[in-house]
Amino acid sequence: MGSAGQAGYTAANTALDALVQRRRAAGLPGVSLAWGLWAEASGMTAALDGADHARYRRSGIAALATRDALALFDAAIADGRELLVPLRLDPVALRDRATAGTLPPLLSGPGVRLPAARRPVRVAPAPAANLRDTVAALPVAERHDAVLEAVRAQVAEVLGHSGTDRIDPERALSDLGFGSLTSIELRNRLNTVTGLRLSATLAFDHPTSTAVAAHLLTQYGLDGSGDGPDDVLDGIDRLEAAVLGLAGDPTRDSATTDRIDTRLRALMARWGGALRTGPEPEAEHDFGTATDSELFDFLDQELEAQDPDQ
Repeated sequence: MGSAGQAGYTAANTALDALVQRRRAAGLPGVSLAWGLWAEASGMTAALDGADHARYRRSGIAALATRDALALFDAAIADGRELLVPLRLDPVALRDRATAGTLPPLLSGPGVRLPAARRPVRVAPAPAANLRDTVAALPVAERHDAVLEAVRAQVAEVLGHSGTDRIDPERALSDLGFGSLTSIELRNRLNTVTGLRLSATLAFDHPTSTAVAAHLLTQYGLDGSGDGPDDVLDGIDRLEAAVLGLAGDPTRDSATTDRIDTRLRALMARWGGALRTGPEPEAEHDFGTATDSELFDFLDQELEAQDPDQ
């Protein structure tokens, strides 16, 4: 129970379960025990590092002292049932997993009830849509840093760190302590945080936090590689906010209001014409990073191009 990455033992464990069932059907003794983690090192656990133990703790599986494990062994023999799961559980960690909806089937079936909370439960991650919306609202130049911080936070969680201070964004994840299991956990966490369906080889294809962040931005279509629909809409949102803000400014003068009105109408006329006849070749504009003044200057240029006498 909780021994991720031990697929090689699956066939042997299944064979043992089948052997016990066959013996019990024939009236012979037999019991199969699905052990949790033992604190004492063994062939299966000797190579576990700090990140692996942190993963076990987050999963809700606590380490069994040898004395307690032997006591559970005696209890299992006396119990008489053919299949039992002797392990030590951490109810606080399990409650966190229940809140996040990630409890394993064995612990989430009928009749399973967690004890009352003894300390506050950690808040579940914000909805994935919020990350993309938050990043999309930022200027292109600030988006990578925002996504990078989200990646570093998940890397720190997987490694069991309390903060991101020790997460060098340019250092290889493998050098930070990531292996196959922790890489999959990082992928799963980022799937939840981003709302994306990321490859199981994410940490190997993009081996640093910086590379992962760049990949996420590309998947979102927010890497600023061109003025796509999202960039244009972002520019319009900012222009709308600036125009409406000016409309509520009591110090504005009628000449400025008329000028803005004329320019907006001229732009809309050109937009309608472009939809009917196709766009004219023109210079590229970075709406994602343009300031409000630059947006107004752009409108001026568009108006002059339509009517030089304006």
